[in-house]
Amino acid sequence: MDEGHYHGQPVRVVLVRHGEAFARGEHPGRPLTPRGQEETRRVAARLAGMGLPIEEIRHSGKRRAEETALLLAQAFPGPVPVVRSAGLGPDDPVAPLARELERCPRPLVLVGHLPHLVRLASLLVCGDAEAGVVALPTSGMAVLEKGEGGFRLVALLPPELA
Repeated sequence: MDEGHYHGQPVRVVLVRHGEAFARGEHPGRPLTPRGQEETRRVAARLAGMGLPIEEIRHSGKRRAEETALLLAQAFPGPVPVVRSAGLGPDDPVAPLARELERCPRPLVLVGHLPHLVRLASLLVCGDAEAGVVALPTSGMAVLEKGEGGFRLVALLPPELA
């Protein structure tokens, strides 16, 4: 297999911040609000419409991230596995996941939190986790493409543009 390609297409990693969730004191477990569900459905439809081959959707295990991942999966025509994955928590170190993604030969969606996703994108794109290369609002999506020299940012979609 050509490194950086999957079935003739560049390998892409899609980073999605969880949808808007209830505040800590409002609801146990912090599920998505109705607005968070709607914004996530719009972003999911846009992602599915891009025609990217997605092999798996990973989430942090927090309820708001899991609900976001399940809504994303529902937008695709075929079954897409949704998997809880270590290393996607808000304050988890990004270097181990970045190393895994650099070796990963298949396209993935990662659903997580701030500041983790911004730090991960920054490390993958410019080698500095503190560079702040993207801003991700709730339900926001960043598409990274793997190439010869590493990853590059190819799309950034806030929910209001979906």
